[in-house]
Parts: sequence; C-alpha cells; structure tokens
Amino acid sequence: ASTSKYSSRALNAFACVADSKPESAVPFLNKLMEEQPKEGTAGLTNAQLAEHAASVGATGLEQCAANGGFSGWTKATTDKALGYGLTHTPFVVVNDVLWDGKSGLFSMIDEATVS
Repeated sequence: ASTSKYSSRALNAFACVADSKPESAVPFLNKLMEEQPKEGTAGLTNAQLAEHAASVGATGLEQCAANGGFSGWTKATTDKALGYGLTHTPFVVVNDVLWDGKSGLFSMIDEATVS
C-alpha cells in the first residue's frame, strides 16, 4: 500500500483528465504506467500528476487533482475492484470477467463487444 494514497489520487487525476480532455486519457494512463512507483512508496505528488496531465495536453487540472474532484467515483471504483480481489496493476475487468494479465486483452474486449 502507498504511504500517500497514491492509487486513489492517481485514479482521481485520471478521472479529471478523462472528464476535461478525453483524448488525453489514454496517453495520461500510459504515462502513469511508465512511471508507476514501487509498492509501499508515496508515489507521485498531486503537482506531479497535474504536470503529467499537462504533458499529454490536459492542462489546468491542478485543483481537480489536489482536491479530489472525483473522490466519490474513485472510492466506488476502488470498492468495486476490491470486490473482484484487486491484487495488481493494471487491473482490468471486462463484462465481470477479470483479465489475467497474460492472455489477449483486446480479444477479450472484442468478444465482449460482439455479444
């Protein structure tokens, strides 16, 4: 576990980006995954999260990142993931099926969207 609630803060920052500039959401997520902190460390600060958002084109998110603008959604999403047995990152669930982290994620998504 993080010493600064990094996972919740990063998820909140992701929601800020997705809400304000949807086309920057995936590049922001990629940036976070590239710089994912070691387990048990503080992780990035809110200011660093906002800087990463700005680096992919989502500017002006300092307040949203700092004040937990999507904290309700973040808590609900985290609670749902914990219900699935959240153990690792990335943690992906498609149509109530947990991705194993190894098999083809895109084929899993394709199968879910066809049915």
